[in-house]
This record gives sequence, structure tokens and C-alpha cells, in this order.
Amino acid sequence: MIRKKYTRKKITALLHPIIREWLKALLIAVFIILGIRYLVFDLVSYSGSSMERTLLKGDVLVVNKYNYGSRLPMRILPQSWTNLFFSTDTLPRVQQLPYGRLPGNRDIQHNDLVFFNTPSFHHLAIDMRRPRAKRIMAMPGDTLEIRKSVVFKNNIALEYNDNIQFNFLVETRRGKIDENFLEGLTISEARKLRGGNRYLLPLTREMKDTLQKRPGITHIRKSPADFLPEINPPFGKDAQKWNSDNFGPVVVPFKGMTIDLDSANFDKYFYHILYHERVKPEWRNDSVFMESRYATDYTFRMNYYFVMGDNRHNTTDSRMWGLVPENHIKGRVSGVFLSFDKESGLIGAIRWKRILSRLD
Repeated sequence: MIRKKYTRKKITALLHPIIREWLKALLIAVFIILGIRYLVFDLVSYSGSSMERTLLKGDVLVVNKYNYGSRLPMRILPQSWTNLFFSTDTLPRVQQLPYGRLPGNRDIQHNDLVFFNTPSFHHLAIDMRRPRAKRIMAMPGDTLEIRKSVVFKNNIALEYNDNIQFNFLVETRRGKIDENFLEGLTISEARKLRGGNRYLLPLTREMKDTLQKRPGITHIRKSPADFLPEINPPFGKDAQKWNSDNFGPVVVPFKGMTIDLDSANFDKYFYHILYHERVKPEWRNDSVFMESRYATDYTFRMNYYFVMGDNRHNTTDSRMWGLVPENHIKGRVSGVFLSFDKESGLIGAIRWKRILSRLD
């Protein structure tokens, strides 16, 4: 049996002209869609509760990538292939592309809602780390401190926005709090505690005032803050004494900022220099060595940001896993495209008021 050899021209000739035009149009459309998603904006489903009230479970977020400038590819090979053989800490430098962005039309600003890769899970490459949405609370060069739940930036107290929530212990005179009432307040994480009629509820100031007027409510007080995890604290040993309501102070580094490598700074910034600046610091005989070279100071190569969730007691953020380097930021959360309440019925699932809404 003789097999016919088809050249590219012969194969093309076999296709009907109409089919060729459709395939060409389809290919162009795919490239346009990929270009828009990669360079302009993306639609991302949100399922967390750390930004509750500002963002809701079931929101489809609009992530604006051109504002800050689209982040350029960070790997020569597709990440899914690269991760089969290498991790971030062992990948040879020659196979890592330098960090870069296209020109944008807006700088990152205080209070922006940013979408970024989590600055942890260092066995994964940056673009494969879990994406999150949080609020910028401190910019490069700022000093951030939290005192009794109040955030201070450069020693100036910041006002809460209306969506900031904290956990409150709520005691009732009898039985359960009406679930319909809780749904009306859009409380999604009501937790009944053991031993009496007590609840743990995330509340804004307005929600707290409304609940306090409710018949049967006997007492409401803020829940004590949990201490932060002691495993590999990103801000050194002193951070083990901090908690989510009393934190810092922390100076957020900016690109070009130089610090003296004394014992305090070495301990405070060791984590960020090692994992984000990708320089290996060592402490030997009361001296610091960078990449085995004696050093008395260090100059940061990137800008960093301190981010927090609006649901302050029910979030993981810079207090737990450290500052966010600029190369982890993907874009700005600028609005909500669609929103679905997955716990409601089919008709009530769509949150009509949130469709195409802007987030300031």
C-alpha cells in the first residue's frame, strides 16, 4: 500500500476556503482574548472572607492590569513544566527572567485593593503562588504600627472605613440569635460558642450598634486578638510578642533603601532578603556575610508593601506572611463584574446591586 505524502500546501488546498476563514478568525479571536486577559484586565472569582463587606463570596472581580503596568513573564518555560523539575529556591538563575512591567498609567496608592501572589510557599515559583486580594496599608518607606486595633502610618492614626470588621463576643439572654436577622446584616460567619448563649461575630461599627439595640442582647465586647504564628515569623523574634491588634513598628523597605546590618535589622529583614531579594545572608561571629562576602549594610532591590484584609480578625495578611514585594503584584481590583450568592436559590442567587459596581 502506497502512502501519499501531503505537504503543507496540499493540506491547505484540501481545506474549504470558508473553513480556512473561520479558522483564521477563531485564531485571531483567541489571541485577542489572551492579550486582553494578560495585558489589560482579567475576571477572577472571589471565594474568601478576609475582605468581607468590601468583597463578598461569589463576586467576580475585575482585575485591572494596565494601571500598574502588566507584569512581564517570569519564566522562559511554561510554569507548569518548570515546576516538574525545579523549585523557586533551586532553579538556576539563568532560567529566571528579570522582573519587569510594561508602562502603566497609575502608581500603587495607599488603600488600593491589590491582587497579588502570596509572598510565601517558597517552594513554588512566584506566578504559581496563591492569588489574593487585600488592601494596601503602608507604602514603601512608611512605618506601620498597630496599637489596640488602630493602624498608625508614620505615627498618624488612620481612620477606619465603614467596612472594617473585628470579631466580637456577643452574649444573649435567651436561645439563638434570629438567623434571618443575621442574614439581614450579611453576617456569614456567626459561630455559637460552648457554655451559655455566646456568639463570636465579625461586625463593623454600624453592625455592632444595630445588634446592641436588639432585644435579648445582654453584652457585646471585642474578642481578644490571637497571637501570630511562631513558626518562621517574617519579622524576627520580636514579632513573637505581637498579635493582630498590637503589631510593629515595621519600616517598609523601598527600592534603594540602605539599612545597617546590625543584629536587629538582620533579624527583622532576614526573611525578606533571603526569599524575595534572593540573597543569602549569614551571621558569623558577630558579623554579617552576604553571599559569603563580609557586609556592613544592605540596599534593597525592590519596593515592598504592607497589606491587610478588611475583616481584621479573620484574615491572613502581611502580619502573618510578611511584606509583599512589587514583583508579586498582578494588578488592581477595580470593580465587581458579577456577583452570586451561592447559598440562595436560583432566582435570588444574583446580587443585582453589585453587578458592574466600582470599588473605590
